[in-house]
Amino acid sequence: MFRRCLSFRGAKIQTFYDGNCPLCRKEISVLQWLNRHTQSIRFTNLHSDDFTTRSVLRESTKEDLLRRMHVVKLDESGEMGKEKGIVTGMDAMRLLYKHTNGVMSCLGSLLEVPGIKFLADSAYDRWAERRFKKLRYCNDASCKL
Repeated sequence: MFRRCLSFRGAKIQTFYDGNCPLCRKEISVLQWLNRHTQSIRFTNLHSDDFTTRSVLRESTKEDLLRRMHVVKLDESGEMGKEKGIVTGMDAMRLLYKHTNGVMSCLGSLLEVPGIKFLADSAYDRWAERRFKKLRYCNDASCKL
């Protein structure tokens, strides 16, 4: 199991993150560094000028994407497949970790162990809700597209 979690092989994914959140940026920075060899993760800042939910996640609003981490499973061509594989919340974080090489990949597997999974899910849900309530830049039209 240990060797398997140290080397990722699998489909590519795309993640959407809050580029205005310092903790989110730090986490993404670490993931980008760990992703430098596999290039299996595409990172999209929700606040970049070229981002629109219409082009990617038609049924999601920017507010939905800011509320919880979203990861989309991509097909072989690097595009979102016909069968949308959208993963959110702590499940999205576990998937991100597993798409890197090394210790973070093992952490993704560890966070699926019953008991640990429950605690991680609960902690993420509380943190995400609290973080979203504190977003000052989402109180106006900036979260509407």
